[in-house]
Amino acid sequence: MKLIILRIKKTAVNSASAPSMSVYGQDSCVVPLTAGVTLIGFSGSFGSYHLDLDCQRRKSVNMLFRLGMKVASISLACQDENIWKAMMNAGTPCPVDGLIGDKAKARWIEKRKTELKNTGDNKTSMTWND
Repeated sequence: MKLIILRIKKTAVNSASAPSMSVYGQDSCVVPLTAGVTLIGFSGSFGSYHLDLDCQRRKSVNMLFRLGMKVASISLACQDENIWKAMMNAGTPCPVDGLIGDKAKARWIEKRKTELKNTGDNKTSMTWND
């Protein structure tokens, strides 16, 4: 019987380095995502991005406001549930169907009653989707 002796070389694995994806310092709503991993005998890296939709909405609201389109900017901001609720709670309801102020509040109440009638729901709260 022969005895086989194996000699294993110890070598370092190349390290993984995450891709460089920088958008900092730019007026961007893109958040870079990068990762790198090194295991025994394997290295890998990954790079991607995430688009922040809330950031895009804020930029659009700001642009409309700077253009003098104040009602349009508020209407766009009101697509956020928290802003809609805050506006209603503050007594300054979000614009609806071209209406603002007390007329808008009356229209929101009317829309809610119509919605309740059509769905058969008996909730009476004036909230986002409750």
